[in-house]
Amino acid sequence: MNDTLRQVCATGALIVIFLVSGCYGGHTTRFVVPLDNAELLSGLRPVKVASLEREEEGIRLINVGVKAWGKFDDDDQANIRASLENTLIAATRGRVVGNTETINIYIVIRKYIVGVSNNAAAVWAGVDWCAADANNQVLFQEVFYATSTGRLVVTTGGVKDDVNFAIVKRIAQSTVGLAASSQPVALNVPDTYSTYEEAAATMPQTLRSWGMVVFIPVYTTQMPGYIPGTDPERFQLELAAINEPIDWQTRLAGDR
Repeated sequence: MNDTLRQVCATGALIVIFLVSGCYGGHTTRFVVPLDNAELLSGLRPVKVASLEREEEGIRLINVGVKAWGKFDDDDQANIRASLENTLIAATRGRVVGNTETINIYIVIRKYIVGVSNNAAAVWAGVDWCAADANNQVLFQEVFYATSTGRLVVTTGGVKDDVNFAIVKRIAQSTVGLAASSQPVALNVPDTYSTYEEAAATMPQTLRSWGMVVFIPVYTTQMPGYIPGTDPERFQLELAAINEPIDWQTRLAGDR
């Protein structure tokens, strides 16, 4: 087999792998989120990410006709934490007043559902978090959702990054507002929602993979093949609702 034929065969094999694996690449990244009007704030209290946890029963992967890639994992969780810490450092650098009490941030990823087919990806996260003082008195708490979808030329990791970016921005902006002694409210951060109904309206009801005819190089000819599609699979959004918020005051007191 000459070099040209080897290259053609390799290219054909890669195309097949891409089609059957779907929106390939489920890895997420770390980033610093620019916050709205953060540069106008001064005299801030120090802030710290005290904990970021997840509830395993709320972590799901819906893979429809593709490989089971992209489920939320330890690396994704570490990337959210590092991105939030780096964002808070950038937003508060040079603006923190010394000898003031630290605001501690506690976060639980209660839902993180990744749905992927060979032509689409959809990600839903449900977050429950609070800010507390050094005596574990809750200063602010909320539950919110973050969603993102993509079709055709997308990666699962890229759609997850969109959701993670939204999570980090919402928490960071509320935290910086609190550090400036203003009462944070439910913020209008793109791709985040205060209610289940608002978030659910942004998500697909079903996912399916397309059937595809592919041509696989075999020596000097190309043999046609067919990858069958799937029936639509319902995206079970009822599993994504957070029905009872965390009792943060009790949790921080040590009774989980």
